Order: sequence, then C-alpha cells, then structure tokens
Amino acid sequence: MSSSASTLRFLVAESETPEAREKRRTSVGRSSGETYLDILRRLAPGAACDRIQPADADASLPLGASLDG
Repeated sequence: MSSSASTLRFLVAESETPEAREKRRTSVGRSSGETYLDILRRLAPGAACDRIQPADADASLPLGASLDG
C-alpha cells in the first residue's frame, strides 16, 4: 500500500459566496470553510485537507485532483 493511499483526505466545499466569506472574516476572523478545516486538522492530524469554493466564478479543484471514478 502506498503512502498516498493510506493518507486520510478531506475535500471541503465552502458554500459561502466571496462576499459572505469576507463578511464572516470581518466579524469572526475566518470563513466557515477555514474554521471547518482547522477542526478537521485537529481531529485528524496528518490528514490531507483541501478547500474549494464552488460559489466563486473561477472555482476549480485542487491542483492534480479529479472527480474520476
């Protein structure tokens, strides 16, 4: 088993629009997705965590990622 196959991976899809993310950062210091990633990293140290923002016009998957079967 390769090391990449044994690494726990999380992909967080942040639903807030860019404006909503910025408003939340102004009020509490970080977006909902950023907060959630921090929690995942504490619960699963060493896990690979990526965040995407599908509400953004230029949204894309993390570099090298795909949704192929």
